Order: sequence, then C-alpha cells, then structure tokens
Amino acid sequence: MKAIKCTTQREFDLILEIFENKGWNWQSGNKPTIKSKYWETHKENTFIEYFDYFSFNNITIANEYYEFISFNDFLIEEKIIPERWCIKITKENAKILGDFWGKHCNRLYIKLIPEKLGQYAYSHNLISHESIFSNDPGSNYFSKIIFYHSKAISFEAFRKYILEEEVMNDFKIGDTVRITSVPGLWASLCNINCPLDIKYPFIGTITQIKNDDHYVAAEIGNYGFDLTNLIKNKIIEKVMEKEIIGYIFKKDCKQYEKAACSIAGIIDLKSRLNGTCFSENSAVKSIFKDANVLDLWFEPVYKENCLTFGEYEVIFEKKSSGVRITCNGETGTLSQIEEIIRFLTESTPKFGSVSLIGHYNSFTDDQSITIGCLTGTLGELKAIRDYAKSL
Repeated sequence: MKAIKCTTQREFDLILEIFENKGWNWQSGNKPTIKSKYWETHKENTFIEYFDYFSFNNITIANEYYEFISFNDFLIEEKIIPERWCIKITKENAKILGDFWGKHCNRLYIKLIPEKLGQYAYSHNLISHESIFSNDPGSNYFSKIIFYHSKAISFEAFRKYILEEEVMNDFKIGDTVRITSVPGLWASLCNINCPLDIKYPFIGTITQIKNDDHYVAAEIGNYGFDLTNLIKNKIIEKVMEKEIIGYIFKKDCKQYEKAACSIAGIIDLKSRLNGTCFSENSAVKSIFKDANVLDLWFEPVYKENCLTFGEYEVIFEKKSSGVRITCNGETGTLSQIEEIIRFLTESTPKFGSVSLIGHYNSFTDDQSITIGCLTGTLGELKAIRDYAKSL
C-alpha cells in the first residue's frame, strides 16, 4: 500500500484537504479535515495511508507493507503540481520567486529573477546549482514562452503547495480573531498603531485588509498586523461564536440550589442531560432570567464541549443508578464502555502461563471500532468514558 510521508503539519493539512475534495474518509467514517489535530501525535514522523479509507501512523514503526512517497511526489501523482513546472515572473511575485530560487539554487537568482519580468522561471533550475553560471543564463533558463516540457502553475498554487503557506482568504473583514503571542513583525502599511507593546493573547475584529507586493496587512482592533506573518507562525485563530446548550451552577453558588428549586417550582436541579442542570430552551431558564438570578448563580455549557462518537453527538444523563449514555438512539452504561475499552487495550488474558490465542490489544486511539451500527475511534470512546466518570 502507498503511504505519504509528512514532514510538516502544513503538508499533513494539505493532504487531508485534498483527500476531502476527493470524497475520501478516515477509517472511522469521519471527513478528513475533522481529524487534522492528529498531527500532534507523531509530528514529523507521521505518514498517511494513500487510499480512500485511510488511517495514519508513526513511520518509525511501519513495516514493508507500505511503499512511501514524499509530499511532492503525492502532488505530482494527484496532478496538482506537474513534475516539471514553471511560473511567470511578475512585479507582484518577483521578490518572492527570487528569494525562493536564491535559497534553493543560487543566491544570484535573488537579483536575476526580478530583472526577468514577463518571463517564466523553471523548476528544473532548482536542482542545478551550476545553471546560473552559463554564459547567458537569461536566455538559457528563462523564456517568454513555455518550453522544456513544462506546465505553468499559478502564483496561488506556488504559494500554497510549494511554499506551503496558509491560504490568506481564510480570514476576511468582520472576522473576530485571537492572536496568541507577540508577533515578530507588524504592518506599517495600515498606518495605524503598533501592536508590539500590547498584552497577548489579543482579541479583535478585522476591519480592513490590504495587499502589498510581499505580504498581506490587516487592521485588527485599531492595530496594524502582518497577516502573512501571523498565519505563517500559526499565532492567529478565529474566535467562533459558541452555541449554549444549557446551564450549570457556578462553583461558588451550589448552596443556592434549594432557593433555585423554590423559584422554579421543581424538586431538584441535579446535573442531568450532557452535564447541564437545565437546557438553553427550557422554561426553567426563562424563570431564572426573569428572577435576575440566571447570570448570578449559573454559567453556560457550550456545544463545543459536547462529545461525539464518529459523526454522532453523545448525550449523557445522570441517573440514581449511574450515567446513561446515548448515541444515535442507542443507549448504554459507563460500565459497558469501560468493559469495551479494557477488552481492546488491556493485557492478553492467560490461563496458567499460556495466553489466549486470537486476542489482540494493540488498538491505538486513532483506530476505528464498530459497535453495532456506530463507528468511531478508540480515542473518542476514552473521552466519553472520562467525561461520564466526571459527572
């Protein structure tokens, strides 16, 4: 089986994006981009299986079953980037192309490429360190028409797949973003305040975006940021609006449970559905709001805190007999979940000094498991167990 070696998280993310466009899924049945967090498991030792029902693992423990290809070979095989490609030099991209050729071939290209506006630079230059020293490098290695059996690629494709930059249009005016640490650069292009002396993490709304020849600048909360630099260093993220699913008592307000029950005319407010005392749309919430104690005694529980198994949301309900767990109409108990996990992960049962034959316990957290008509991962099942035990 073919598998793709990933040397950076950006390569990992791009592979998953391409797989999703092909309609491929993880073995668990989830869409590819849902699980991009898996890069953190093995990082630069990660590989991804190259077929439509794929998984990932650590390349250091892989066997001869796999035939490994690089990320660049994967792009060629998918016909995203040709094996021999070229790119037209323009005023907007000349410096970036010059810097790239200067780094990967010879530093003289840093000055040479910006002098070749309107001509094409070729990828095969990148593997020949001697090419720059020909008698007339301009005529030998640049051209106004496409040749050398090459195909032209766009500057957008060059930035995304060759430079492996994040796509700038992921961010737009009106987005609320969080900048997690002090940026290395700021943008004077916006002609507004310098953000280097403010406290981080910093949250603000993008009010304008401006494109320079070499980077993208953004005004965020009346400060000027180099958006290209923020994205490259992965210190910017969107702040998503959270959906409230219910409420629980604040930690220092649990003593008001009896008073709250009296106000609402109910017997108790024990944690029930998904760990909430009452739901967002319940009549109880309206009663507490009218009594001006909703924000005083309670705090919201957000949907992002909900757990899933595969593509289905898991619902927890606390009963006197224990926690009842429901997923896609199927209801079970915490003890049943624990028994499944023990079977998949604990040591092989023995009789005397001999082990049970045919019992395997080498399941990893990313491996898919099927319980009836439900398919998810062992990691998801462990998270469900841990949350149920905390209720």
